[in-house]
Amino acid sequence: MRAHWSVFTFALFLFACGAVHSQEAPSPPSPEKALLQGSIDFLSGLPAFSTEIQMNFELADKAGRTRDGSMKGKLDFSGTDKVRFRVDMEDGYMELFFSPAGKFLYISQENQYVVGKNFGNRQRALTLMPGREFGPAQIMLTDFLHNDPSLMKSMETATLVKAETEDAEAPERVQTSGGGVTADFWLRRGAEPFLEKLQLDLLKMANEGNPELTKVLVTYTFSNWNTSPEFGPEHFAFTKPDGATELDPTGGRPEDPLKGKPAPPITLSLLGEGTLDLTAHVGKNVVILDFWASWCGPCRQGLPIASSVAKEFEDKGVVFYAVNIGENAEVAKAFLAQTGLDFPVALDLNREAQQKYQANSIPKTVIIGKDGVVHTVHLGVSPTFRMDLTATLQELTQ
Repeated sequence: MRAHWSVFTFALFLFACGAVHSQEAPSPPSPEKALLQGSIDFLSGLPAFSTEIQMNFELADKAGRTRDGSMKGKLDFSGTDKVRFRVDMEDGYMELFFSPAGKFLYISQENQYVVGKNFGNRQRALTLMPGREFGPAQIMLTDFLHNDPSLMKSMETATLVKAETEDAEAPERVQTSGGGVTADFWLRRGAEPFLEKLQLDLLKMANEGNPELTKVLVTYTFSNWNTSPEFGPEHFAFTKPDGATELDPTGGRPEDPLKGKPAPPITLSLLGEGTLDLTAHVGKNVVILDFWASWCGPCRQGLPIASSVAKEFEDKGVVFYAVNIGENAEVAKAFLAQTGLDFPVALDLNREAQQKYQANSIPKTVIIGKDGVVHTVHLGVSPTFRMDLTATLQELTQ
């Protein structure tokens, strides 16, 4: 896989939403949540806006090693279906163009572009970049800007943090927690409650996958908010630079060593009740195994796609199992409740299935034919994932 392709197709962590919610009528929001909702309503209600973003992350582990990084972004919104998002890095930039006229992602380092046939709507497309450690902040920001109700539902607690200064114009700071994530929102006071800063402490959630980490902090700082930008008619349209070529979504990866070989037999407990015995499906079903974990950012993108495509072929003998790696039943239950997803989850508590299927990078989606042989393997979530998976299932169920 090419390094720059991995920038936006993979993220290390997932902003997983909070605890299981009851089905009772919702109670009035707390003053802190009402403050947040006011900023959300203000921004999502604007016909157009632009802002600049400084993005930073800081990592540290018990061995004393540290790593940090930064990027700069420029975000332009118009209406409900247009966005242009540019992220500048040390060695180049990435830029997303999204409008009814077309969807494209350009990577300057390679002078290549991706045609966004399967980017989905604007909200989903914005989560594709910048990826890596910034993935959780990007997901939260995107939900914030689109007034996604799941964002507020994910917050188990919300408190107002006392300002460190007596300046009456200092932004108000609301701290929330949920799903192992502590998020701080700095909101401008007054009639225009812009989001001035967003900071995510991901240590608790990250330790589910790597207990050696001691610090995982992602910070977005916003500046130069403009509620009256003048976007020309071509602002959201992509013009192919000289010599640019379309990017191969596979990144030139070699074939997975499992492809064409009998699928390794596995027997796993299913969430709730029942057992996944892979050998029981030989001669009967096409099986999709999607390896995932709650801390995996791209899993949030890939799982809904894989499960929905599988349902389209359910009457043709296709079965789908989301194989959770190394997490207990409570974590898996919370993830399903928080995301609203519904599919069979197989619990690979001892990571035996992970080892057999060499799922060291996730998400990894394995499609097994009725003959019990591995037909196709997808690593990560490419923009053509839905289309590719659909084509594979059409071939296997003819």
